Amino acid sequence: MNRLSRPTNAALLAAAVAIALCVVLPALAAPPTNATIVEGVSMGKVRLLMKKSAAVATFGKPTSCLELYTGLVDCQWLAPTHPPNFVGAVSVRFWKGAAIEIHLMAPDRARPEYRNVPLLSGWKTTKGIGLGSSGSSVRAAYGHALTKQNYPAGVRLKLISKRSGRRVETWFEIGPSASSVWEIIILTPGT
Repeated sequence: MNRLSRPTNAALLAAAVAIALCVVLPALAAPPTNATIVEGVSMGKVRLLMKKSAAVATFGKPTSCLELYTGLVDCQWLAPTHPPNFVGAVSVRFWKGAAIEIHLMAPDRARPEYRNVPLLSGWKTTKGIGLGSSGSSVRAAYGHALTKQNYPAGVRLKLISKRSGRRVETWFEIGPSASSVWEIIILTPGT
């Protein structure tokens, strides 16, 4: 064997480590491409107040989890995309191990490469509202039950209700330039 074709110990070790990591480390999970959003209750099969272990069992290993402060953890499942630096995701915030907020986020529509990305567009509320739905569609679906709140990034249309005696909210975030839903949030305020 000549010197160029003979594998070195370092190359063999690197290959063995790479193979072992592929076998030992679980693949990161992407959020499902289609899911039902039950207003004030759940997104996909992850429900408000669900334990973190059950949410991870449902969606798979998150892309990242960050402890924001003691007791509050934010986990994200990023959608696989093209272009690869897509910022759309499903995010669940856990307070002391229980889900208190679930977010469905679209990519940054201000960037031309993301304007028509259809990922996660299969996530719809029980009234057919999803990412990319127009603000007028949200108003038509929920009517007078909505309250409007202006904020720096656009408009928030809030649907407030009670579930099992607990106040729950569903927010539809609408960007100023696109005038379409770029984020849907369900949460239990004050938890």
